[in-house]
Amino acid sequence: MSGKTFVSAAVFAALFLLPGFALGQASTPADQPDSPAPADTEAPAAAADESAIFDSAGFDRTVAEGKKAADAEKAAWLVGGTVLMDSRYLTTAALDGWSAESDFSGKAFAKLTVPDYGNLFVSYNLSYPVLSGSSGNAVLAPGSGNPDSIDLALSEFHYSFDIAKAVFVRIGKQLISWGPARIWTPIDFINRTKASQLDMLDFRLGTPGVRLHVPMNGSNLFMFADFSDTRSGAELKSLDATTFSARLDATVPDFELGLTGFFGKDTKAKAGFDASGRAFGFDMYGEYAIVFSSAPVGFPSSLSLGFLKSPDDLKRWIIQGEVFFNSDGTGNSARYPDLVASNTFNPLYVGSAYGYAAVTKKELGVSFLDATASVLSDASDGSYMVKFETEFTIPQVPPFDFAVSYFGGETGRALTWYSGNHAITMELWVRVEF
Repeated sequence: MSGKTFVSAAVFAALFLLPGFALGQASTPADQPDSPAPADTEAPAAAADESAIFDSAGFDRTVAEGKKAADAEKAAWLVGGTVLMDSRYLTTAALDGWSAESDFSGKAFAKLTVPDYGNLFVSYNLSYPVLSGSSGNAVLAPGSGNPDSIDLALSEFHYSFDIAKAVFVRIGKQLISWGPARIWTPIDFINRTKASQLDMLDFRLGTPGVRLHVPMNGSNLFMFADFSDTRSGAELKSLDATTFSARLDATVPDFELGLTGFFGKDTKAKAGFDASGRAFGFDMYGEYAIVFSSAPVGFPSSLSLGFLKSPDDLKRWIIQGEVFFNSDGTGNSARYPDLVASNTFNPLYVGSAYGYAAVTKKELGVSFLDATASVLSDASDGSYMVKFETEFTIPQVPPFDFAVSYFGGETGRALTWYSGNHAITMELWVRVEF
């Protein structure tokens, strides 16, 4: 029902139903249901109520109430977000130096839903540095931000709607989530920054484009047109720089399978395959991606395989592991400075072979404490990280995490680039969600 139709119905209901309701109430007092009311006492009140319906103030009030009810059915707002207060302290095993950092970071979003029109969604990343300093031989990771202002970055801004519930469209800056992998995501061809389960929050920036989703019986077809390279800042470029991606996934007994492709006029084509499901009591997943390049590069490929297992029925113990192989990676740390200078250095992807293993215990001794012990290794250059993290959810106290990490391997390797060798870090996160 449209807004105008609803308002008209409300007006006519007020004009024809309310007088009768008022007369009915006046003629039958609640304490004497069978006694007729004297005409000379109740009739004038009923007449006054009836005339009040037809005066201009009552009419306008009835129309306004009807319009307000119609508007309430049309639009719905959802606002939320997460803010982290993160404090980090780093020292060397020889205790000959230290560094400390503290900052606020977070993500806030707003979503407007209008039935029959779709959704409008916007989200921002925010950060604010509180302190940063070092002394001695400790390595301080490069920081950014102005302590006199809050840094804001537009993460997503898009409009979504459907066409007869058969095609779902999303237009604007958006993050795309394809594939089941948790730590390493080979088939993530679209996002400029790789997602990782190791991140406390997803601070990536979306990609401008158009996404189509066509649900089918037992499968889904996704298509995405990426407009990132059609402009550089304020400089407009040719639409020929648009790249395209497509994904088809289907569910078979106990498993979901997916095929992903990526292509464009002036870019290397890519293809990927992924699978996830349950087998032998394990949740298992994997992704494989290949880049179609000409000689002498050949066909670089990458593969991630992982599992998740909860030995007990209450899922208080969780065991997980993942490995990653990257034929285009290197263990030659002499190449790292050039990658850092070109802003393409990523400690989790620069190497050719990685491994991750973790054990989580829910309710460790008390109901409000969860703990995770993990190991992350770059086998190609010998660097690694050992971490013990605790998560506290104490009633009437903001949730917080505390972690201690040790970084091993030679200085200047993938996982010791920002910390140094034999470095120990302690980190405290306080999380506020709204």
